[in-house]
Amino acid sequence: MSESASRVYDAVTEGGMSITPEAIDAAIMCAAMDCQDANGNISLARMYELTCELESINPFLNDIKPAVIINCAAYTNVDKAETESKLANTINYSAVDIISRWTKNNNKKLIHISTDYVFDGLSKLPLSENSNTNPINQYGNSKLKGEHVCLKNDTNSIIIRTSWLYSSFGSN
Repeated sequence: MSESASRVYDAVTEGGMSITPEAIDAAIMCAAMDCQDANGNISLARMYELTCELESINPFLNDIKPAVIINCAAYTNVDKAETESKLANTINYSAVDIISRWTKNNNKKLIHISTDYVFDGLSKLPLSENSNTNPINQYGNSKLKGEHVCLKNDTNSIIIRTSWLYSSFGSN
């Protein structure tokens, strides 16, 4: 188990959760990507930089050979995505395309985190995973494209749509 994964494993198990060290090594990409600063904290700037370097994704995955990937990387600034649509698409679509092809070709599992922004927000009824999507902004559109390519490339992928993620880093 990597030193990064060991720190994550210790934090998770001390919190009363149960998870194997192998699952940590395999599933948490940013911990294995040498994204820590000098104090051992995850550096979001470095994670962002690596995600934008699309050509680095396959060599990285080939090197660490994860059994499972939980793809939490995303461009999430909804308002700025309107003017930075190319960057939003690079992270939310192109990177997912590469990752999902890798998981399919290597018979590995991909869990991809998406968003409720793939919907227009107008429904008065509860939505299901089969409800019609209709993003109303570039952010939602880039995440929906990521979902589509994920399922096209690897039909065994799991997509989780969430309305909010919490973190000690950043504003969401």
